[in-house]
Amino acid sequence: MKLFPGGCHYRYKHYNQKVNAVERPNLLNQLFQSNGRNKIWGGYITYIRTRKGTLYLAVFIDIYSRKVFGLSMNNRMKDILVIDAFMQVYGKEHPEKGLIVHTDQGSQFTCGRFQVLLKRYDAIHSESRR
Repeated sequence: MKLFPGGCHYRYKHYNQKVNAVERPNLLNQLFQSNGRNKIWGGYITYIRTRKGTLYLAVFIDIYSRKVFGLSMNNRMKDILVIDAFMQVYGKEHPEKGLIVHTDQGSQFTCGRFQVLLKRYDAIHSESRR
């Protein structure tokens, strides 16, 4: 005789990603064009598989010139990855106030430390929609 005739039932915690989330505008609306250098930067994270594990690469690209100006690589995908890449490109380029930084909605780009950094340098955060 079975104790649980219906089989096992697992309970899963459901994570709601939109709780207390701040909606940031999509200022580019898929029009990745700029009228000058250091007006719009795009941020992106990708991964590289190696024999010793996965490496994560964060890059910031100037939309006008399409050149990579800042990059950071780490074996962990943490917020410091994008912060290092942003500081690298900011140190080289010194853009004027009102810089638009366009990223996806990843947690590394939406974290508090990165948002404080953007605010400190008077940059405007733009996000792609899902």
